[in-house]
Amino acid sequence: GYEAVRRGVKNVMCGEVIEHEAKRILNRGIAQGRRQGLTKTINQIQRKLQKGKSISQIADDLEDEESNIRHIVNIMEECGMENVEEIVERLLVEG
Repeated sequence: GYEAVRRGVKNVMCGEVIEHEAKRILNRGIAQGRRQGLTKTINQIQRKLQKGKSISQIADDLEDEESNIRHIVNIMEECGMENVEEIVERLLVEG
């Protein structure tokens, strides 16, 4: 009767809490991965710009669309090339 229902509710609630925590950890990992990926891309773009490469050469090198690279470079110029964390945040906010 009651005890079985109580145990069932407890198991369901415990499962929901664990599932919620697992999703939170997964989402944090995904966000961290996106940050690391963007940081790496920004650093690569910076090095290639310093070598005098054009936007289209960088896009070819990174196997990305020229419009994406141009957009990132514009944000880099707005934020200042050295402000990698700020650039990453802007890109993450834009989605």
